[in-house]
Amino acid sequence: MRHKVRDLGVFFCLAVMLFTVTSCGKEVSDQTIAATEQSAEESRAAEAVMGTETVETFLTEKAGTVGIPDGLMYAAIIHVKINPEFNLYLNAEESIVYVEYLNADAADLFETVDLTGQKLADGMETIVDVAEEKGYLTGKNEVMTDVVWVQEATDSGKLEKVLQTISDSSGKKTCSACGGTGICAECGGGTLPCKRCHGSLIETCSNCDASGMQTCPGCKGSGVDATDGSACRHCGGAGKIVCELCGGSHGKPCSICHGKGVITDDCILCHGAKKCTVCGGSGKM
Repeated sequence: MRHKVRDLGVFFCLAVMLFTVTSCGKEVSDQTIAATEQSAEESRAAEAVMGTETVETFLTEKAGTVGIPDGLMYAAIIHVKINPEFNLYLNAEESIVYVEYLNADAADLFETVDLTGQKLADGMETIVDVAEEKGYLTGKNEVMTDVVWVQEATDSGKLEKVLQTISDSSGKKTCSACGGTGICAECGGGTLPCKRCHGSLIETCSNCDASGMQTCPGCKGSGVDATDGSACRHCGGAGKIVCELCGGSHGKPCSICHGKGVITDDCILCHGAKKCTVCGGSGKM
């Protein structure tokens, strides 16, 4: 009888312990599940925020120009990369009809610049000038261009030639000799007045100093015949005669510009080429 009571006591204790362990395990399991669900929800929320930030960043980088407007008519696409990166859309006349910004720097570059309607060559020159002003083009980098797509009827070779010309001159310093104009500083590209006649077409007579009269060679200006003291028979006693070189016209046709009034073929620097001899006419060095 004593053994039975002891066995029942042991069994009761075991049952209580098993119930306690089971209850604790369920509570721990419920807490773990709740924590896991909370973590998953926080992750989803974080991903949603990250996704929103990514979209916002993309829209900012595109400066509101994601893709191109519906119905835009174009014949070629030119991809340009300096640090600002963008696409130029051209029509059949090679004029820029749309600019697609591909990063935030492009939006900054074109903040106050509108290329719409400009020819590709003019637009690229504008891009280079603005990029230099804003510090994107410093001489350590270059303008990289590529014809992405071109309509069959459009001359892609001509476009590439224009782009190559711009690329070759980009990132270089302005020529100090011509100030970036590319024209000869001596003759102004054939427009500056002749330095001899100053544009008057008449060269000052060096024989009479533009007076029209010269010293009489017979009496040396005295007006007296040295042999008998009478009046000089050459000048009649005046001591001067009409200039034998200019005939009294005070000048003669300019021997430098040959009556053109401007410096042209006789330019001592470009010899009529009209281009700056330092930069070769590019305006850059």
